[in-house]
Amino acid sequence: MSSMDFVVEEATIEQLHEAIGQKRATCVQVVKHYINRCERYNGVATMLVTSNGDALDTKPKGTVRAGKPLSFPTSTVPLNKVLPDFKKYAGPPLDLGHMEATASDPKVLQQMGMVQGFANSGQLNALSTLNIRGERSVTCRGDFDLHPSLGPLPPGAPPACEIFRHYPDALEQAAALDEKWGSNPDLKQCLCMASFFLSKMLLIQKICALQAAVMQTTILTFLPETIF
Repeated sequence: MSSMDFVVEEATIEQLHEAIGQKRATCVQVVKHYINRCERYNGVATMLVTSNGDALDTKPKGTVRAGKPLSFPTSTVPLNKVLPDFKKYAGPPLDLGHMEATASDPKVLQQMGMVQGFANSGQLNALSTLNIRGERSVTCRGDFDLHPSLGPLPPGAPPACEIFRHYPDALEQAAALDEKWGSNPDLKQCLCMASFFLSKMLLIQKICALQAAVMQTTILTFLPETIF
């Protein structure tokens, strides 16, 4: 099965049940589909608001999300376009937009201060992290999250990463579900496991349309960032 023959984000729970039961979809395919959507749509949709609207010297790159680093625009928005009457302002100094190194990695930048969304970006500043191996942890990022089957961790890896890398990511969890249940999942067990995450996540509203056997795997895809 190379691809699913329906639009998974528009499918009802019953339709997902039917597709998995008929071997037209798998947990891995559904999770991959949502990761692909993250690759396509999760990005930068805001520009810095600066005093004069001067462009940045270089194109800053941010942290890795959905397999690639966030790419920030070099253009900025002049303050007088956002606040036309700023000359009349007499309050405390404003925190104008600027790029700043992240605390976890000085080489990775992020937008700080005043920002403004821009039209037709085709992106959403939506995700803080994804449960994809290599980018699901600040400390154990990149090769520090190497799968155990691929050998030892690189030199300099924090000790906690040796433990952390044994936990499956979303795709590995999906593959385990497919292997365990195939096209006949234990829906009751899956729903019970999913309820734990549902009580803690705000991004689950769109996920609730997924087939129950896929639900816990997809929720794991959107877990908050793990920090040791």
